[in-house]
Parts: sequence; structure tokens; C-alpha cells
Amino acid sequence: MSVVDVRSDIVTQPTEAMLEAMVAVGRQPRQYGYREDVDLITLERLAAEIFQKDDALFLPTCTMANQIALMVRCQRGTNFIVDANAHINNFEAASTIGIAGAIPRVVSDFQGHPTAEALDEALSLHQASLVWLENTHNRAGGTVLRPDRQLELVATCRAHGVPIHVDGARIWNAAAALGCEVSELTRDVDSISASLNKGLGVPLGAVLAGSTEFIAAAEQIQLMLGGGWRPTGIIAAAGVVALKNLSLDELIEDHRVAHQIAESLAKYPWMVIDASRLQTNLILVEVREDVKIDLLAELRKRGVLATPAGKGKTRLVVYRQIRAREVEAILKVFADLDSLVDTTCGQEPLETIDEAGPPIASKE
Repeated sequence: MSVVDVRSDIVTQPTEAMLEAMVAVGRQPRQYGYREDVDLITLERLAAEIFQKDDALFLPTCTMANQIALMVRCQRGTNFIVDANAHINNFEAASTIGIAGAIPRVVSDFQGHPTAEALDEALSLHQASLVWLENTHNRAGGTVLRPDRQLELVATCRAHGVPIHVDGARIWNAAAALGCEVSELTRDVDSISASLNKGLGVPLGAVLAGSTEFIAAAEQIQLMLGGGWRPTGIIAAAGVVALKNLSLDELIEDHRVAHQIAESLAKYPWMVIDASRLQTNLILVEVREDVKIDLLAELRKRGVLATPAGKGKTRLVVYRQIRAREVEAILKVFADLDSLVDTTCGQEPLETIDEAGPPIASKE
């Protein structure tokens, strides 16, 4: 049985140009010192230029980038302002509390992004060391924060004398959806973290960018956390290719495909898709409460891997390997499920099929 993996864009495959660059660097002498590798230096300079920051740091994961940003700004036991559904407040909560020791203070939001009024109120209530934004917003369904709205939040932070950080794990998708340069979403904030291994397809890694002083402090924390990985040239080479040839066209196509899938699924009355949240490459499917179906399990048995996204919700993520053939397979599986749901809706669970299905890896 063939498998369509829409659990995350983290499984995006590197391009041939990336693979060729990695092989070429792999044949060269390896570097020893931290941040002395030529490809690493090039990657960090490119990232700083794209984000319009003084400097950038190449790190193994965006989670490490986020936690380092938090630790630079917040002393243990101090507050930072964040929305309740932010990635750092959920999937990174153990690190946020156990390692950084920072205390999240929740601000009310609209589709994952706080309003200036709510942020002003939160900063008036709590003595905070940092304000945390997320663009695109994962748990909200990939929603974007527009540059004009972000400027309002930046102005609010400046009025309170509090720095502002953007978790931009999918910042490239935000720029693609908004039709703007990435720098419009990063130049006015104090620091930015961004994944290279999602839509861009770099095998692994993330960047953290900010002022010279911020990155100097971040580098010390990186070493303290054991993140002083080396040699990094082989991986950095792929990142250099990705950033030098950066085009948002593939991501725009990902968004189009996501809308195509969502529009086809919206016809089924046993599940709901919030069109206002479908802005990028994440599709949130919510099964009606009266429908007895374990959607994740049933999809898996039929060769479609997805991820849970809260009570009754399933997430499908589109990336550049999800195109016409994969879309057809996904829609066929949902059509097969619909024929069964029609006879069991609100009654008994769907009958299972004999195939065990592919193994499920731990979710990101």
C-alpha cells in the first residue's frame, strides 16, 4: 500500500541542488572550530540579510532557537506574554518551564495573534521581559499575522519597553500568503527564529537572528545547551542553496493545493473546515461530535498519515511533494470514508479493515 504523508512539511525532501551541494562539501576537509565553517558563515550571513538583522545563528532545531531566545531575554522566574495556543506554550512547554524557567502569561488573541489592545492590557497587568508572537500560527491552522497588525504590536511593546520575538517556524509561508518580502515580517521585531527544514526542504536546522549583542548572548547559551554542533558544513551547504535560490512560488503552490483539498472535503457534512483559518498550507479538519469515527486511525489504515490537532481535529499539511497524484489519493480515501459514514453517522464506529497500515513516527 502506498503512503501519503501529510503529517508535517518537516518531511519535505531536499532539492537535487541541495543534495549536490552537500555531497560536494562532504568531499572537502572538515572544519573544527565553532562558526568557522565557510558554508556556515555564508548561511548565517544570508539569513541575517534576509531578515534584516545584524547577525544570525544556525541551530539544530527551531525549538532550540526558540528556547535560546527566551533564555536571552528572560531570567528564571520572569514573565513573557504569549497566546495560549502558541507552539512554545504547548509543544515546548517542558523546555519553557524546565530549562528556560520563564513563566508564560496568556494574552487573548484572534486566530492565534493578539490584538494591540489585548497586548497593552496584558503588559499593564504583568511585568514582562518579552512578548512572543508566532507567524504562521500552527495550532490556529497556519494563520498569518499581517505586517500592519504586527507594527501595531511592535509599537505597543515599544511603549512598554519590552522586546518582541517572532517564532517564524513557517515565516516563509506567511510571506508567500501575504505576497510580501520576508523582511516585512521580521525587520521591526527584535529577534526571529525560523525553520529551514519545513517548506524550504533543508534536511534539518533553523536560524535565530537578531542584534549583534543578542546573537553573542545566544551563542553562549547554545554552547551551554550542547548545541555547539560541528562540523556543520554539509547541512549548512543545503541551507545556502535554499536561501540563495529562495522563491516563494513553491509555497504559493502548496497553499493552492491545500485550498483544493479543503474545498473538496468541505462537501462532506460530517466534518467542518473553517475557511477563515485556511490561509497557508495547514488544513484543520474537525469531525462533528455526533459522528463516531477515529479519523486519524481510519486514514492511516488507508495509507494517509495525518496528525491530531486537538479534540476532534485532524491536521493535514501540504508541501512540495504533495501534488496531483497525492491529492487524488487523499480525496479518494475521504470519499471511501464518506460512503461508510453515511450508514453509521451518529451510531456505531466505522468498521475497521484488516490492513495494519504503516507505522506512525513520533509527531514533531
